[in-house]
Amino acid sequence: MTPPTLIQQNLNNSKSLTSSPSTASLKSRLSPHLEDDTLVAMFRRICSDESKRDKIVLKHNDRQWTLAQLDEITGKGNVNLNFDRLSQLFVTQFSCKKGDCIAIYMHKCAEYVFAYIAALKAGAAYLPLDITYPDSLLKSVLDEVKPAVVCITSTNSLNTFPENTPLLLLDEDGKWLLSFEEERQEKIEEINCDDLAYIVYSSGTTGKPKGIKCPHRGAVISYKWRFLNYPYSDDDIEACNVFFVWEMFRPILQATTLVIIPDSVIYDPHSLCNFLAKNQITRMLFTPSLLEMVLDTQDEETLTRAFQCIRIVILCGEVVTCALLERFIRHFPHVRCINLYSISECHDVAVADLNEFYNNKNERRQFAPVGKVIEGVKILILDEKTMKRVPIALLERFIRHFPHVRCINLYSISECHDVAVADLNEFYNNKNERRQFAPVGKVIEGVKILILDEKTMKRVPIGVPGEIYVAGPTLAIGYINRPEINAERFVPLPEEYQKEMGSQRMYRTGDWGYLLPNLVLEICGRCDTTVRIRGYSVELQAIEAALLNLNHVRSCTVISIGNEGEDKQLAAYIVLRDKQITRKQLRAQLKRVLPFYMMPQYFIFMEKLPLLAASSKIDKKALPSVDFARDVVEIDALPQTENEKELAKIWIEILHLGSSGHLDIQESFFDMGGYVFL
Repeated sequence: MTPPTLIQQNLNNSKSLTSSPSTASLKSRLSPHLEDDTLVAMFRRICSDESKRDKIVLKHNDRQWTLAQLDEITGKGNVNLNFDRLSQLFVTQFSCKKGDCIAIYMHKCAEYVFAYIAALKAGAAYLPLDITYPDSLLKSVLDEVKPAVVCITSTNSLNTFPENTPLLLLDEDGKWLLSFEEERQEKIEEINCDDLAYIVYSSGTTGKPKGIKCPHRGAVISYKWRFLNYPYSDDDIEACNVFFVWEMFRPILQATTLVIIPDSVIYDPHSLCNFLAKNQITRMLFTPSLLEMVLDTQDEETLTRAFQCIRIVILCGEVVTCALLERFIRHFPHVRCINLYSISECHDVAVADLNEFYNNKNERRQFAPVGKVIEGVKILILDEKTMKRVPIALLERFIRHFPHVRCINLYSISECHDVAVADLNEFYNNKNERRQFAPVGKVIEGVKILILDEKTMKRVPIGVPGEIYVAGPTLAIGYINRPEINAERFVPLPEEYQKEMGSQRMYRTGDWGYLLPNLVLEICGRCDTTVRIRGYSVELQAIEAALLNLNHVRSCTVISIGNEGEDKQLAAYIVLRDKQITRKQLRAQLKRVLPFYMMPQYFIFMEKLPLLAASSKIDKKALPSVDFARDVVEIDALPQTENEKELAKIWIEILHLGSSGHLDIQESFFDMGGYVFL
């Protein structure tokens, strides 16, 4: 959906608006070490600051460590060991060298952080292995990456891995510290900013998980940009579990306290609220789905206690409904809410201050923008029509509850790191602009974006949506052993833009969006959510947007059912505000705003939508069967005569109502999924 007020913009303005500040400007703003810095060098610098060494920087359960203890861990008795000893163990006992991988298979815990830092110090890259991986996926990843060693924290994990897998047990009682013996010291090869820092596997929400190779450079630029624009205070305490791979090291690099949220707590809203209150947390990153689950299930007193110390909330990983944002900011206006657009392949790309967006009341929108493209990042957007946004409903619910909390919308992509960020409080408080979705904000320094036509690969006008492309130094190296996917996703930058972008390649994000004249980036959704239904192109996110506009709907997701070549049907999974409404009533309301071919055949009511353990995004594979999707049919609406019953059996089969389906003879043929060519 192209914003009508932007169509008349001068087409020639697009070039200047998509250009980011120069590399020289970026270097001077971030640090003199930008071009050649590494995560290891950043850690060593903060450890060398004597004024920081006694600060507590890591807490897990009842244990805590100072910065000095992270750099030099004290073992039992007189054993005094440091991380260089652990990194030496990787080198001497497991023959680890630069470019190798050290895998970490454990719950979020202090030992996870230990292994992470030691892996980097050994000159290696680290590979997080999610403990929820099924055996087949775990074996596939190990076969593909072949890590030098896998770090575990429990003997229960021993049988998880194939025979002959090199394992190192880092148990939480610290006994592993005593296992060190004097080893020969081997020189560890120096690393640079282009060397591999870590490998992360995509969530698989858009296909089979892929291993993304990320160098130090992208993470360094992402971290430094965040430090510059959202600096830590001396008394900040950050909680972390979601996107642990990227977020755990940020506060430590600024000598700020990181409190690890146990996996057993993160998806229990009441326990999570108690955890935030007990630890006096001031910052936390949520996915919108996780934040919505907390707001939906906890009473006012619990929420107030949980967010009383929080100053900044960063939202990332999904679109943010403005209903959630408004609800949150109204209750907690003191919290700064930031929307961050970040991509694994590119790191952070764009950022939006959602408080500013929320307070602009002149324009009502359903979704929050992802914000302005981050300085140094450039994007390319290819022409295509979509309707996806960050729903304003989510933003409004959040800010209404927590007006003191700064809410940040983060657009982050594994292949690019953070891309854009938006301050949602600013958006929320702007009374001149009300929309349904929140922005993802301004593009982050170090990231480069352009906007091009899909067919001609030329720039499109400001305000015209299309696929987003990211260039610049934050890009990942590529995917492991996937040359065909590398060729598809990491594509050559058109020659005419190479000088301007300072790059020869770009990453195809699969996200659709457009730039506003003020350099704020709007995300329209995924380009892979369009399905063909009986010859019509149907945008699933457009149906979700229509559902979210209904007063009875709190949250939802829409999927298509059926394989290619078959008659596909649409299923809407809905969390209601008003539990009294029926599917028939909901369908009647939706028919007023959607054409018949976009009407879901199934409406499944749920208490909450399932979330992925690894990413806190909606887990569409865990959605229940559509067999539960129909209202109870009244007796007088059932087929009565033998002829009616025989006809009903035929229609049940044709309409794919299932063996247990009941035909309501008073129901519309089209509402049950029928169409003229059936």
